[in-house]
Amino acid sequence: MKTYRLDRSHVIKKISADTKPALVIESGAVVELETVDCFGSQPLTPGVGPLVFDPDLAGNPSTGPIYVAGADPGDVLKVDILEIEPAPQAVMAMDETAGVYAEHIPE
Repeated sequence: MKTYRLDRSHVIKKISADTKPALVIESGAVVELETVDCFGSQPLTPGVGPLVFDPDLAGNPSTGPIYVAGADPGDVLKVDILEIEPAPQAVMAMDETAGVYAEHIPE
């Protein structure tokens, strides 16, 4: 079974029928994906100002797309997640209008 890797240079924000695949694989291949958050996975430094928001990555950036050779529109594809390795840091953004604790933030 062949293993492929897509790094963060293949991150996209929007996908459509016109989006070219970043990778073409055969069914059964293993793919390792490197993802980013909506801040582009900027390093966090304690005591340093806010992260720079990249509007090109706003929303939910994705790595890919990946085309499975031989798959046809309407086919159901099975994907097994073999491992998840969290990054050593994480970011959560919220304010009084959005986020899981929005109702607890005074205006």
